[in-house]
Amino acid sequence: MTMTPVRPDEQVHDEPVTDAAQGTSVRSPRFRLALLVVLVAVLLAGLGTLVAWRVWASAGRTEPGEEGGSLPRTRFMGVVGAGFSGLITLVLFAQWIGAFFISTCQ
Repeated sequence: MTMTPVRPDEQVHDEPVTDAAQGTSVRSPRFRLALLVVLVAVLLAGLGTLVAWRVWASAGRTEPGEEGGSLPRTRFMGVVGAGFSGLITLVLFAQWIGAFFISTCQ
């Protein structure tokens, strides 16, 4: 069996691109599963943002009252939940985009 050396300026198109840290192919089912899991996490975080926004809207976001009780607490938790879950959604989306386009071997 003979081996032919490959010059550095030549590109080998038959070999799939691999992740140097894990040795997994970008086209492998494991890589696609990881992307799918992150996509599901982004969608669930977005759903949480939508739910918190609707709770805030139904509790009366435009009419802040000075009275105590459960309604102001519901309003507060709705706005905090919408803000926090919106932030988490953006962070997850940014990490997903980075992992999709940039691998550790670049």
